[in-house]
Amino acid sequence: MVHSPSKPLTLKDFLALPEGETAYELVDGAAIPKVSPKFFHSTSQKNLLFLLDPWSRGQGRVMPEWAVVLKRNQEDWVPIPDLLYVSFDILPVVNER
Repeated sequence: MVHSPSKPLTLKDFLALPEGETAYELVDGAAIPKVSPKFFHSTSQKNLLFLLDPWSRGQGRVMPEWAVVLKRNQEDWVPIPDLLYVSFDILPVVNER
């Protein structure tokens, strides 16, 4: 179910939504549920993570299903990409455990 109020959600409104079992993305002012991947998709995501994780060490982080706040057409956009790489040039280095 899409959460589409009469007026577009702001980033602040979106981030204040209660957490639940369904992950939502903010797209064009609406909370859109993220579709659950099927077997082939999940397997591909896992394999790509295993390939990219060693490459990213010391350069940044690769994470699955990591929401990020971006701008698209000058509007706030909060996608949950299947895999996300963020360079340490943008993300501060933290101790890896």
